[in-house]
Amino acid sequence: MKLVLGISVLCIVTLLSSCVKDNSANQPMLIKDVIIANGCEIFYTYDASNRCVSITQCDTVETFTYTGDTVVDLRMSGAMLIYKNTYILNSAGFAVNYVSMGPAGPIAFYSLTYDAAGHRLSAIDSSISNTTDINTIQNSNVVKDSSSSTALLVNNYSISTTFYTATINRLSNANFGLSFLGTSSSNLKKADNINNQQGQYIVNYTYTLNNQNGISQQVSTVNGQVVDSRHFDYY
Repeated sequence: MKLVLGISVLCIVTLLSSCVKDNSANQPMLIKDVIIANGCEIFYTYDASNRCVSITQCDTVETFTYTGDTVVDLRMSGAMLIYKNTYILNSAGFAVNYVSMGPAGPIAFYSLTYDAAGHRLSAIDSSISNTTDINTIQNSNVVKDSSSSTALLVNNYSISTTFYTATINRLSNANFGLSFLGTSSSNLKKADNINNQQGQYIVNYTYTLNNQNGISQQVSTVNGQVVDSRHFDYY
């Protein structure tokens, strides 16, 4: 399971302080919604500290509750539990471990490490999935992300992600209000080299900027064919 988005990058909750935002220069541009071609639109809300509190897509609702050094991420489809992740944060506010619970019980036990700048170095699942996710850091930036799962014969995979070198990442953890998952690469994702049950293939990513240097569109292609297209709006 690939983080972050493992971690499924979807967040939504009660509309208490729903979309309070800070437009100061030192604050991230927060994603408001994502329009997916041939799919349900995703809506994001945040609290006054620019933390994601909710994400909705179709009938799926994901809520984030922040209490001291704990973040509870609850994802529901109607009345049915999809998963509940409970994160424990370190003194810098980054998740150092989490337990993922599914409808039938625990499904993952992750431990995470970071460098001094908050870039995630590793995420390792000690459950049966044997999932590892390792970032390569150069010049205080994430330049490669390698993840794999080797224990489940039907779901084994490896993914190697590379990044552009001259882009500004406006689709980072901070832009989705999920800074507790670590400091993202400064650059946008360029390609995923995937090896799984379907075979080996490369997903390439291209982007269109808006007039505020945010990302207005992301297009994913495999062998020149569009497989996904997303439009982003910011607060």
